[in-house]
Amino acid sequence: MYSLKNVRRIILGSVLFICIIILFANLDVILEQLTSKESQSDGTPTSEPTATQAPGPEASYTSPGTFQRIAYVKEFGAYGDGINDDTQAVIRALNSGADAVVFEKGAVYKIRDYIIMERAGVTVLGRGATLFTDNDYRAREDYHEFFLHIMADDIRIEELNIEARETILVGYKTQVGIQHASDITIDRCSFTIPATVLSGGATHDIEYNNLDLFTGWHNVVIKNSVLTNLADANAGVCAEFRDLHDNGAGGLVFTNNTCTSNCHDEIIAMFSGTKTTIRNVNITNNSINAIAGTVSKPRVIGISLGYDEYGLKDITFTGNTVNIYSEFAGVFMGGSKNITINNNSIKYTALPSAVSASLFRGTDKKKNINVMGNHITLKNNALMDFVGISDGKIYFGPNYITGDISISDEIFVD
Repeated sequence: MYSLKNVRRIILGSVLFICIIILFANLDVILEQLTSKESQSDGTPTSEPTATQAPGPEASYTSPGTFQRIAYVKEFGAYGDGINDDTQAVIRALNSGADAVVFEKGAVYKIRDYIIMERAGVTVLGRGATLFTDNDYRAREDYHEFFLHIMADDIRIEELNIEARETILVGYKTQVGIQHASDITIDRCSFTIPATVLSGGATHDIEYNNLDLFTGWHNVVIKNSVLTNLADANAGVCAEFRDLHDNGAGGLVFTNNTCTSNCHDEIIAMFSGTKTTIRNVNITNNSINAIAGTVSKPRVIGISLGYDEYGLKDITFTGNTVNIYSEFAGVFMGGSKNITINNNSIKYTALPSAVSASLFRGTDKKKNINVMGNHITLKNNALMDFVGISDGKIYFGPNYITGDISISDEIFVD
């Protein structure tokens, strides 16, 4: 017969033995967590996210959930000092197979070549870091259309800044391109092309863009971000959503962003391929400022929600604050169907031109286009030929209209 004391010893020994087995079975995971944590100079741990820890309150820059593997760009050789070339270190980190890639807080990374994201399931924690291009970027004859080229599914990018610092022509035309990719989120980022970008005497007869959803994209969210394009170029947008090669595209939420451009092209441009139709586009609660350039040709269209042969379906444009300078149309809808434009604040100034201007332009066919509940301000220009607020088969419902242009039935053209 075992005494009560012996029974207790046996139970305690068994529990201890089981704990030791569990410890050794998970030793590699524990070591990975310990080595992945950074320490401050005083020896206390920083608030870096760990492989099994959801972000705490002071780590608000991280995404919800846990990460199985984290790649810190500095561990791949990145300096982040704005002087040394960090191109290869950043590329290796982004395509390392980690499901989270972490940049140093506020660091500045000099990049001299384009970056392609080809690994699916990556969350990029920018933490206010900046990637920039300058005159050391790759030769123009060795051309690649996009600087940051996203070609993988399930990508999330947070708090990352991309800035053009070159003063001469370099070998890309768009800062961020999304192609053949689904389930993409860009949140609290900034993409900047400043006025100094062509200050080295380069021609303005070129194209510069912040963002291009190029072809084959699905379920994309762009939110809480700042897109600035002050290149004053004869071609260029803040954002374009298209399906250039008829691969099929759709499902876009573009919300709470700030867009500013002084280029010739639309500030936001949308058009499908010749055989496909982009569906389900929601543009909401953005600040959109399409100002006039000083060197580039006058802007023809402020915002395009489709072209004549390249229409889209099911577009919602609501809650936006819009300021447009253009010579032909403020908002052009072309062959698109099922468009709702409501509850926006829109200020429109028609630029002097040989063509007639109108705020909204559709087509001569009914496409279920509804414009209502908007606050519209029309600014007079003595040299313009303003023919109407609404041109084409558009249902123009109750809207609040002010300005220094005479308001009469004649400005609503069918």
